[in-house]
Amino acid sequence: MRKGSISYPFDRILVGWLLIIFLCFGLIASRNALWIVTITLSALSIASAVLVILDLDTPFTGPIMVRSKPMRDALAYLDRR
Repeated sequence: MRKGSISYPFDRILVGWLLIIFLCFGLIASRNALWIVTITLSALSIASAVLVILDLDTPFTGPIMVRSKPMRDALAYLDRR
């Protein structure tokens, strides 16, 4: 299995930075139902984006898998020219 090119420390720093942003927003926002929905949807949205970025860093493994055949066909076509 191939390791990704995104380093583990960078990944942890990014997640920590996003966590700090949510904590700061949570401290200054008024506590009501809209606040809870907004924080929850924002956290899920950013977590999903980070998960997709990390998953697409290794395209031939994981839940989102890219087939290599189209790329091999394109390279074979370019080699013929």
